[in-house]
Amino acid sequence: MNKFIIKTFGCKTNQVESEYIVELLRNNGYTQVFSALEASFCIINSCTVTQTADRKVLSYINSVKKKNENLKIILMGCYSQTHEKDAVCNPNVDIVLGNNEKFKILDYIDKSKYNKVSNIFKVDKFEEFTLEEVSKTRATIKIQDGCNNRCSYCIIPFARGKVRSNKIENIIKQINILSSNGYDEVVLTGIHIGQWGVDYGLSLNDLLYEIETKTNIKQYRLGSLTPHEINDRFFEIMIKSNKICPHFHLSVQSLCDKTLKNMNRNYKAWEVIELISKIKFHFPNAFIGCDIIVGFPDETDEDFNITYNNIKKSKLSQVHVFPYSKRENTRACEMENQINLQIKEQRVNKIKKLSDEKHNEFLISNLNKEAKIIIEPNKKGLYYKGLSDNYIKVLSKETFSGIKNARFEKIIEDKMLIKVL
Repeated sequence: MNKFIIKTFGCKTNQVESEYIVELLRNNGYTQVFSALEASFCIINSCTVTQTADRKVLSYINSVKKKNENLKIILMGCYSQTHEKDAVCNPNVDIVLGNNEKFKILDYIDKSKYNKVSNIFKVDKFEEFTLEEVSKTRATIKIQDGCNNRCSYCIIPFARGKVRSNKIENIIKQINILSSNGYDEVVLTGIHIGQWGVDYGLSLNDLLYEIETKTNIKQYRLGSLTPHEINDRFFEIMIKSNKICPHFHLSVQSLCDKTLKNMNRNYKAWEVIELISKIKFHFPNAFIGCDIIVGFPDETDEDFNITYNNIKKSKLSQVHVFPYSKRENTRACEMENQINLQIKEQRVNKIKKLSDEKHNEFLISNLNKEAKIIIEPNKKGLYYKGLSDNYIKVLSKETFSGIKNARFEKIIEDKMLIKVL
């Protein structure tokens, strides 16, 4: 029982945790394979942010078991944490682990030979781990876990618990290890990175200052932030920095004040629009993306149109839009005036179309501008593919290692052809 496959659902936090689990198993004599027929056991690192996420997890369990009926299934992560009884009752699942217990996977693997194992406790501490290598050209570092907000629609605090922050010295050490191993970029991720440090009486700005002064990494980018977490000190640090990528992703969820209040978000639409304009003032070529939920309970056509028009007049570069999904034990699940699926889909499609228009405008605005580029080592089709510091997917006729300055020359679908300078 030493060959395994792993399937990861959901966010970048799950992805970096899976990277660690793979490294842990490899270092202890296990072999990663990529076919269910070759594997002895399958690890599923699950997501439960929406009903669709739940369905994808359960569908994968069934499909992989059909391919190999002798395959042992280890289900871990957010679905396990919030649906323990359902996970344990699933006849295809052999081991059920929560969000803390998955880091102790070595203690549970062989137990599935005898009977079903379930081990889920309250998520109440930060599990420290160090990655020396990752499978991509940029590395992701988990800086915190959990969330102290109680947005009315969100199940994640139940799955991930309250904020627990990785210590500054651990983060700095991890970044410097990755930098010395040849990685030029790291991504700081977590469940709510803007709340990093609140459990230590610190703020994200304190961490950014330490990264700026105590690491050799060439560049790093941040995960999602809420609007109030980008303050004057944040701008001061970023303006002076040669390391932070001009890439912002805002956890906005709506640009209608009524809906924001119902969601228990603590800002107004005008504040978000003003912040976006301020970012563009300081960083004209910056990518600014955001998340939007449509079809929230009691979101009227007028409410939706307010969000739509605010997105349209803003300087956003792209929008990730999701239909509202009911989650048990959340306040929004019990709200009146739930929106039907057809209306949700119509609103999603309308925002998606607007997002495509905004992104194309953003690409056009970057023509003949310069940016820092990282290229993937493998050629696919006519070009090498990569990513700019301001989050534009790029195509290159030539390959190179590390970070290079390049000029955007031409738009090809949703990508930019570059010329290395």
